[in-house]
Amino acid sequence: MVASNFRCRFQALLSLSLPLAASGCEDSFSPDAPFERRMVIYSVLSTQSDTQFVRVYSTYDSPGNDATLNADERSIDDASVVLYNRNIGFSLRPLEFDRRDKTRYSSTIHAFVAHPYKVERGQSYSLSVASATFGTAGATTIVPTKADLRLLIVSPFFLDFPWSRPNEDVNLKITLSPLARGFLVRCFIEYEAYQRSGVVREEVPSQLKVISCFFELYDKTFPTVQSRTTPTTLPLRPTTIPSEFYTFRNIAYRKTLESISDHNSDVRFRRLVFYVIQFDEPLYNYFSTANEYGDKHSVRTDLRDYSNIQGGIGVFGSITVDSTEYSLSE
Repeated sequence: MVASNFRCRFQALLSLSLPLAASGCEDSFSPDAPFERRMVIYSVLSTQSDTQFVRVYSTYDSPGNDATLNADERSIDDASVVLYNRNIGFSLRPLEFDRRDKTRYSSTIHAFVAHPYKVERGQSYSLSVASATFGTAGATTIVPTKADLRLLIVSPFFLDFPWSRPNEDVNLKITLSPLARGFLVRCFIEYEAYQRSGVVREEVPSQLKVISCFFELYDKTFPTVQSRTTPTTLPLRPTTIPSEFYTFRNIAYRKTLESISDHNSDVRFRRLVFYVIQFDEPLYNYFSTANEYGDKHSVRTDLRDYSNIQGGIGVFGSITVDSTEYSLSE
């Protein structure tokens, strides 16, 4: 996460408001506060990996309020990072990684790594970061419990031959963890081909918009993170458990199969794999805050921010990954 102070500058043009006795005036206004160096922490625990990462940096004062002019990330070298679960601490070790995209930052990525470290569903994890320069900061996350993911297919072998029932879509029923605030669904086709090495995966879009039938041009729409619609708490004796539903359109699925066959030779389809990724509340709040404001007609230049870090800024959250699969006919 790039740390910076989000600021805005604007002028209040009083002459455009109510008519005044004078000829009009302009007053400049700046909401800039004094720059404060603070610790910035970013970490997402995942049940899909046995390695957990924490990034620790500091804020920086951008020249002219332009964050892109800052050429270096300000890592905190004297930080010590500890993950706690059931009052047992695990100290993370510092590590550097090569940066794939060096268009802005040419330096390596500084991180703290816990390995091997598997997180457990339903468990509470606390992060503590201490620095002689910046003090202490930390946060807590509760990892969502397992989600139930089921295919709702009316016709047998429909997923093998979607052309036989073009009006039938690929539907999923998802029962989320009460600890999940948002979720993301993804679908992959796994196959083998003559000119490919090993098993290849291709993601299936949720729907297609036809651009040109003659030239076979389509605008693909892939699943995005969305808020849950079902309640997180249930009555003492629920008759049914509320579930989320997600649909992959028939045309999106079958056109993906056709594209794989058209661009490969001797294709052997193996399986369909569906994933549901659950976001805990802090991580979902961070994601939605960073992505929800996008009014192209607004004159606002500031950006909202979210943090659950005590003693600093940033986010400490968790995700869980669950899946179900269907074996495809070759």
